[in-house]
Amino acid sequence: MSLATSNRDGGRTSESGHLRAIQKVITGEVLTGLNVSQRSAGANMSVDVAIGDAIIPRADGTYGHPAWNDAVYNQVIATADVSNPRRDIIVMYIDYATTPSTGVSNNTNGVVKIKAVAGTPAGSPADPTDAAIQSSVGASNPYVKLARVRVAAGASSITNSVIDDLRTMAQALNNGGWQSTKPAALTYTSFSSTTKSGVIATNTDLRATVQAGHRIAFWQLTGGWKYGIIHAITASTITVFFGQSYTLVNEALYLGKTSGEYAPMGFDADPNIWKVEVYDTSVRQGNTPTKNVWYVPSGSTCNITLDPGKYTMGYEAGYRVHGVGTSTYVAGRTTISTTTNTETDTQFSSAEGSDQPTGGVMTLNTQAKRQKIVTVASQTTYRLLGQSDCQSTMGTTNGFEANARIYAYSAYIAI
Repeated sequence: MSLATSNRDGGRTSESGHLRAIQKVITGEVLTGLNVSQRSAGANMSVDVAIGDAIIPRADGTYGHPAWNDAVYNQVIATADVSNPRRDIIVMYIDYATTPSTGVSNNTNGVVKIKAVAGTPAGSPADPTDAAIQSSVGASNPYVKLARVRVAAGASSITNSVIDDLRTMAQALNNGGWQSTKPAALTYTSFSSTTKSGVIATNTDLRATVQAGHRIAFWQLTGGWKYGIIHAITASTITVFFGQSYTLVNEALYLGKTSGEYAPMGFDADPNIWKVEVYDTSVRQGNTPTKNVWYVPSGSTCNITLDPGKYTMGYEAGYRVHGVGTSTYVAGRTTISTTTNTETDTQFSSAEGSDQPTGGVMTLNTQAKRQKIVTVASQTTYRLLGQSDCQSTMGTTNGFEANARIYAYSAYIAI
């Protein structure tokens, strides 16, 4: 094994030394332009290749050659077959047989070439194989495909309708779907095991590249890799929802990275992880309540607290209303509220009822449920409330029976 660097203090470096880093950080080939279209001066048996830039990789993957076109390039298409259509491939390649000239700026002496590699005419034509293209451009010459030209039998001109774009546009190497947060340093600010959220400080404003809904990951000495969903971001802080699997601790954060993908490498998109929920398995009752007054059923533990972010929130509750006396119906309501005695969002409210004989006794048992997306601006507690809506004095009402549940999933996870 040998170790090397390029041009250290006047030292010489091969093209491999100069260019290998480019191939390590991008995937794809065309950086800009180089799209193929019909001849702009009037359609004929040629095509135009637009101004643009590419990295043409060597077959062994060690490095790629920067190549560009700074003026529209017109490429002739061979005469059409009189009986059958064919498919031609437009390529850009590096001609290793052309000796580079140190006297020519940017090697404009024919090192970079564009060519139309003609396919074989047939009733159902196919593209030239990669082997055929390689043979056409030269056995060792690296190339990239720009377009396919479908040449009809007897064609006298090429129009845009028969040109298919084959460019592979370059982008940053995937790295499992993650991008480093550098140069931003991540610093612990706070974490709440109740809300399953934490705040991380950044010394660089990341809002140009990161937004709510993006995934974030980092490594801590305690617990190793931690994954979360960004729920809010400012110029200097990120509010992160960690769900059920991860705990942010007050120590250094290393190897920070973010992703706009739904499930980048290592991120578990199981919705059961990305939630806060509470079950209340006891019967909670409110005796002789006042009609149309909201109550937290006595002893209820069905409430959750959420930090800033967007959530899919809802509830499910077994609900019982017991009516006696002169009432002609029994009815009740449930809701999620940010207070202990008022309805704060009608979209969370559910109403159930039934007629009963005058002077009779009736118990209504039903299941109430509602769900919607909420945006939380500041830390907020949501409670499950109940209400009686009957015409007479009630006995036992507002009983939230076994398996009452209130929950909030991150809105950036499908459930």
